[in-house]
Amino acid sequence: KKRDHNKLGRELGIFTTDEKVGQGLPLFMPKGAKIFQTLQRWIEDEEERRGYVLTKTPFMSKNDLFKASGHWDHYKDGMFVLGDEIQDTEVMALRPMTCPFQFTVYNAEQHSYRDLPIRYAETSTLFRKEASGEMHGLIRVRQFTLSEGHIICTPEQLESEFKEVIDLINYVMSTLGIDGDISYRFSKWDPSNTEKYINNPEAWEATQNQMRTILDHLNIDYVEAEGEAAFYGPKLDIQFKNVHGKEDTIITVQIDFALGERLGMSYIDKDGNKKTPFVIHRSSIGCYERTIAMLIEKYAGAFPTWLAPVQVKVLPLSDKYNDYTAKVVSELRNNGIRVEADYRTEKIGYKIREARLERVPYIFVVGEKEEANNEVAVRSRKNGEEGPIALNTIVARISEEIAKKEFNQRICADKKPYFFIYNYPTLMKEYKDYIKTSDAVSRSRFNIPLETLLAAEELTEEQAEFLKFYKEFYPVNAETCVVNELCWEIEKQLADVKESKVPFDSSILKSDASYTENEKMFIGYIYDKYNKTYANRMSRHSSVYEDTS
Repeated sequence: KKRDHNKLGRELGIFTTDEKVGQGLPLFMPKGAKIFQTLQRWIEDEEERRGYVLTKTPFMSKNDLFKASGHWDHYKDGMFVLGDEIQDTEVMALRPMTCPFQFTVYNAEQHSYRDLPIRYAETSTLFRKEASGEMHGLIRVRQFTLSEGHIICTPEQLESEFKEVIDLINYVMSTLGIDGDISYRFSKWDPSNTEKYINNPEAWEATQNQMRTILDHLNIDYVEAEGEAAFYGPKLDIQFKNVHGKEDTIITVQIDFALGERLGMSYIDKDGNKKTPFVIHRSSIGCYERTIAMLIEKYAGAFPTWLAPVQVKVLPLSDKYNDYTAKVVSELRNNGIRVEADYRTEKIGYKIREARLERVPYIFVVGEKEEANNEVAVRSRKNGEEGPIALNTIVARISEEIAKKEFNQRICADKKPYFFIYNYPTLMKEYKDYIKTSDAVSRSRFNIPLETLLAAEELTEEQAEFLKFYKEFYPVNAETCVVNELCWEIEKQLADVKESKVPFDSSILKSDASYTENEKMFIGYIYDKYNKTYANRMSRHSSVYEDTS
């Protein structure tokens, strides 16, 4: 529930809905619109780099176009139709897809085999009449935006172009950090449903065999599903599961054997004969709305720096440092970094907590020392509190992180640590010794060398695996594992709870202490573990579950 995009997306100001606007018509707020814009610019630039040419086509057309393409016969019930076929001389429809429009662009000129392949791309606004009971947040909507593309090619070019499409998709998925979360479905026609599909069994069989061969050559691990193809050809569906376990299609790649001929598409081959080209329908990032929903859930709202709507929050200690804050903001903006300043006359601890709740990747605190040295006190989501850093140094670092689109998330939706109870004497001794000898450590936060923990003889296998998990998420600072004292207190309490000695005291979670993002997530994992493991046994202590996030 904490990761459900329909809840978290609203809480973070990414999108909203309104009954007066209507179901399935989300409104992106400034933060959501910035995420949308960032993704769109990235995809359009990458497609151009890979040889795609841009088209811009109407949002609607006469139904004559959809009759010619076959959509009117096979897809009319899912379209928004403007007019009455019986009474009106001209009936219009909002487009549910862009393919017939781009095919019309292709037909505006005669093409030779030397012109092929032609790769058309368009960021398309589309409309589909979804049933009211099927719509949910950004996952299923009535108006959406698709990174749509169509490749017109010869039969000899089909496999290589298909492979290039898969390469683009893999690049996009890996950059977003979700390449390990997707699965592949080879969607075929249903021979018994000739109303849904073009009734040409020979063409279906040949095209499906061709796609299967290509997928096998690519070593893609796929499952086959009958009755899931497009009406004009088989497709490869890239699937992703949301937080509720429901599988959704985020991207499709289709081989079309029918629409080119229906719409009179042709090219002149090397012998001077007119031939019908093959068409690949594809997306690179899918429907932007659905992809953003998926990313909200994947990141729990904590987007990587390059994608975060606000990348840096600057917090002055008091009004005296507003001028320096404005200078810092100007320097960041001049370097293309998205930044906000919090000039409110609130305590700095409160402003830091607010910024963390907004999942901002970097927080800069500025005061007298920082202004004198042209520095900022840096707190990052990845490394925690980093202390004073020269302004030009941190600007260069963030700029590089954004340019490389670094995936700097340390704990993701699919990563669950092994839970352990603090009950082994060696670790307690190391902790006490560390507190005594370290002058740099405050009473609210301390570091324990990971190597010391991993070397402790009393660690169980499960406990050691937990610490290895933590090490995986600290590649930049692999020698230390940042842990909050509060976490140890919770663990010691849970040791007693496990033996049913005492109820869990949730009041310690209501402290005003300031936690790093990883510490808050660590506390969340402990709480979730307690909730799942001991909820039935300790149900009489229902107040435990209140106000703990």
